Amino acid sequence: SAASRRRTAMLVVIGAVRCPACVERGSLLGGVSFRLTSREGASRHGRDRSMPDGGPTHLDAVEAARRPANFLFDELADRLSRGPIKFYIAVQLAEAGDVIEDPSLPWPDERPEVEFGVLTVTAKVADSAAIERTLDFDPSRLVDGIELSGDPILLARSAIYAIARRRRLAGSDASAGG
Repeated sequence: SAASRRRTAMLVVIGAVRCPACVERGSLLGGVSFRLTSREGASRHGRDRSMPDGGPTHLDAVEAARRPANFLFDELADRLSRGPIKFYIAVQLAEAGDVIEDPSLPWPDERPEVEFGVLTVTAKVADSAAIERTLDFDPSRLVDGIELSGDPILLARSAIYAIARRRRLAGSDASAGG
């Protein structure tokens, strides 16, 4: 279809988008940085990363475009019937000279990483579509010890996500005013 060809072209052009081969093989390298402060008061900036338990596996742009738009969600229930899916969360720590205000600038791979936790997905929400409409991902709502960095994209994302949530709850589409 024309939509599929456009999606293929877009994936090839941007190249940086990596589509996981299946829901349990997706990885995420967060581009934005946060200021992390330990209980002792020491602070460093870091970027989060998540890695699947079995390691990441990605599709190339052409294969990704061949898949149905929701194939990862469509396979989730079947995959979870075989057991939980685990993702390991780590934080790559900045060093002197690393740019923390611009997520488009990668840090060297040699930067240290600290284990942060494990995210375990055990079940699919029964009424996922209804629940998704109410969710509000806001990168400025943080727990103690994690603060916004000087990256302006964080506040912009916070505002944009709030508008999107209001539109979802109101039942309006993306063309409606916000």
